[in-house]
Amino acid sequence: METLYLVAGVGILLVASELAVAFIAYPIARGISYYDLYRPGEDTQWMFVFVFHPKRGFTLRPNMRYSNPTTEDPNGPRRIFLVDVRTDENAFVSNCSIDDLKGKLIFCLGGSTTMGSEARFDKTYPAELGKLVSELGYTCVNAGTGAYRSIHELITLKQEILPRNPWGVIIFSGYNDFEDFAYGISKPYNPFTHSVRYAVPGSRLEQLLFNSALIHVTRRALKILFKERRRTEAPPPTGVPELRKALENPRWLEEWRTNVTEMIRACKAKGVRAFLLAHVSPVYPGASNAAKELADRELLMKGRFDLFVEYVALINREAQRLCEETGATYIDISADYERLFLKAGTMDYVSRYSDFVDRMHFTETGNRHIAQLIFDKLIPEL
Repeated sequence: METLYLVAGVGILLVASELAVAFIAYPIARGISYYDLYRPGEDTQWMFVFVFHPKRGFTLRPNMRYSNPTTEDPNGPRRIFLVDVRTDENAFVSNCSIDDLKGKLIFCLGGSTTMGSEARFDKTYPAELGKLVSELGYTCVNAGTGAYRSIHELITLKQEILPRNPWGVIIFSGYNDFEDFAYGISKPYNPFTHSVRYAVPGSRLEQLLFNSALIHVTRRALKILFKERRRTEAPPPTGVPELRKALENPRWLEEWRTNVTEMIRACKAKGVRAFLLAHVSPVYPGASNAAKELADRELLMKGRFDLFVEYVALINREAQRLCEETGATYIDISADYERLFLKAGTMDYVSRYSDFVDRMHFTETGNRHIAQLIFDKLIPEL
């Protein structure tokens, strides 16, 4: 009987604590209850875009129709995300079922730059590429997911893409391996460590408890106590030295090489063409101080310009080498992209920056440029 009373008392205490946190503490601190706070809004929107996945750690929410654009950042006036995100039942960025798609399938696999949440779902570079290849009997599928590293892309390839017998897969990978390692977020080959962990449950049990105010506050307290790292698109104050260390001691590259090599081999085993896409970026070697200052003001670069110049050179060099070793095709659009903005031998950085919202994400204009350059390189292969 005493045990029964104890269990009942603990239950009543937990319920009372939940209600007190949700309807007393949160209104005092934030002006609204916890449950009102965790409706779609700029601070919580990723909770409604990503969901837990038992194999990949997380994925986009299937059958999603979500438009809740963020507001402009003073140092990144074009950084507006979640403009118009739509997914099919498989969580590919699309407004129709993959079963309804016609022609040979080309999948674009990558992270947020491929997903393109800063553009309308039909204005991403995979969507724009799809318009170009459609007349040749091909269909392009956007399999990009924000925050995915190469380990997530490898699992997605094996589980969701190769079973559909595509003609080819275009892989755009590396940014998140580099930055998650630099900011101490990732663990090697572990898809359950990632930069949106704060918004996505880490297990089915946690998923059931994720809406609890008491659980949320407890998790927050533990993260603060154990100094858990969190990466956001706005870099932390120590971002520059951390990125520098990740370039000087690029241990993340070993995992990236292993995962991408496995992707290429898995494609070849199924008779699927594998392509690695070169990185293009607003940064470029030899930029003037004026160009860097504008990038700091408008692209949220925050003094990282030269670091990203080094990163782009490194990842492109490694991607090209991997293709030579494995027989994959390197889609090198770097030089062609540079020529788009050269005027009398001088870089028109203002026009170049108009292709980007920050250090790597494209505007809709940038997506069109990238798609056209990819298409021009693909024509001999199609």
